[in-house]
Amino acid sequence: MTKDPSRMTNFLLVFVGGGVGSLARWGLALALAPYAQTYPNGTLAANLLSCVAVGVIVGLSGHAWWGSETAKLLLVTGFCGGFSTFSTLIREVYALVGGSGWSSALLYAALSFVLGLVCLLVGLWLGKTVSGLG
Repeated sequence: MTKDPSRMTNFLLVFVGGGVGSLARWGLALALAPYAQTYPNGTLAANLLSCVAVGVIVGLSGHAWWGSETAKLLLVTGFCGGFSTFSTLIREVYALVGGSGWSSALLYAALSFVLGLVCLLVGLWLGKTVSGLG
């Protein structure tokens, strides 16, 4: 049985990107913890920044490296996958239901979704503008 070196490289790209993204999310959550009185600001910030980053990377995909499988695996699947977190968002929505009530939980969920889409569109615009494709 032979090992496929490109498969191992892809595995390592996702592994390293995901590890760095997870550490960055944890650091952001720690930095924003003093400001998270009502809402889990760290998760919201990480998810929104990740949406911008994915948009920028996709917007830059007309350039050789940014459009490569290497860039997508390292940055989108790895880093952004580790940096953003849907499961934590859902857990925090659930916690808000029990703590602040349904209205607070639904507001947080709606803000996360709507602002995430806006951030993705802003990122796409930035990426395409920087790449000259916009």
